[in-house]
Amino acid sequence: MTAPTYSPQFLAYRAAREALTNRMRDAAARLAAIPGTGSGLFGLTPDHVKATPQWRAAHFAYWQAHTGLADLNRRNVKRFKRELAQEQRERRQAALSR
Repeated sequence: MTAPTYSPQFLAYRAAREALTNRMRDAAARLAAIPGTGSGLFGLTPDHVKATPQWRAAHFAYWQAHTGLADLNRRNVKRFKRELAQEQRERRQAALSR
């Protein structure tokens, strides 16, 4: 089976999606690295940790990336329905062939 060719618009969307996903992962790692994050009852972050400027900045960066990714997907999931389905089939096939 030959590799599918994707439109330049889909490739641009995919690059933007990957960049935002990486940005969100980095922000989540920075947030998790702050001492006291998730240390409270039921794994919640205590209020005294949330009040620190470091935690607030990391939390803001995370939600900024999350909102950007959600907005990008909201605008493009229907537009690239076939391409995303093909991409999923390729990932599934690659996982099954290991």
